[in-house]
Amino acid sequence: MFTYGLCWLLLITLVLIIYIILDGFTLGIGLLFPWINDSHQRHIMMDTVLPVWDSNETWLVFAGAALYAGFPLAFSIILSAYYIPGMILIIGLLFRGISFEFLYKTTKLTKFWENIFAIGSFMAVIAQGIIMSSMIYGFDRIDTLYTPRSLFNITTVLTTGGLVAAYSVLAVSRLGVIATKELQDKFVMIGKVTLSIMIIIVVGAIWYLTVENPLNSLFTNLALTNLALKISLTLLLIASLYNGYRLFNQRKFGKQFFILVAIYLIIYLYYVLSLLPFIVPFQLTYYQVQSDDAMLKFMLIGSLVFIPLILINTQITYRIFSKKRDKNEISY
Repeated sequence: MFTYGLCWLLLITLVLIIYIILDGFTLGIGLLFPWINDSHQRHIMMDTVLPVWDSNETWLVFAGAALYAGFPLAFSIILSAYYIPGMILIIGLLFRGISFEFLYKTTKLTKFWENIFAIGSFMAVIAQGIIMSSMIYGFDRIDTLYTPRSLFNITTVLTTGGLVAAYSVLAVSRLGVIATKELQDKFVMIGKVTLSIMIIIVVGAIWYLTVENPLNSLFTNLALTNLALKISLTLLLIASLYNGYRLFNQRKFGKQFFILVAIYLIIYLYYVLSLLPFIVPFQLTYYQVQSDDAMLKFMLIGSLVFIPLILINTQITYRIFSKKRDKNEISY
């Protein structure tokens, strides 16, 4: 049944998906730095996202503000539960933003700011992995206190490793479209390795979370405990790996990027749907903590106006700055 609360929950989900895709390959650039030692090539990689990286945080801020206004109790519980990973995420994003500003203005500390950029990217991804994996295990309730059942476990390692690999291969696919041929040669090799790691981790997570996980919470609502379905998903991911290798060999980075986006959407939607109708897993549902319908309706009207405008602006920006980068062309 349609409710304004459900509408806002789906809208927050959409906004987070947009953030994951757009900021995913931006974070992925920092994750690729250990593979790329040449400073000039690193600067070319960063230059591809200079005009757009800061606008990605708009989606994260919107999701937080929408959660606060639409589901205030859930906001207070989730925020207090994730102070540590939340601070790691914020500090990581700050490191990345500061390094963008200083890297192009310094001559003596180039390596230092490159390392800060990479460290900030890793911190942000680790924080996201901790939060996402913790949601799988849900929350415990003691009187009025809600706490995550587990912040660090094997699922945290799988989720964080999967995000690192996923963001890296997404960055490779995006950068390959506008990179020089010299960088493309490196991206083909890096893309194959990171794609293989991502597929192995995802397949491992599917089998671990539906067989070994004692809580058996993830995907239960979608009946992924069914053996035939798990085998089908595994074969689908293996086929994706083969197709990814083929596209990288053919240097069809643009096509590979959109295929990866589709795969990530499917995985993320499985994740979100497995948690519904809970907004504080597995204690509070969204309709238990939603704000008044009149307020949600008022907010929805404004959001339906401004979200398309932001999307249009984002599309125009990416189109303008989508030309191939010359190896001697670095702008600020």
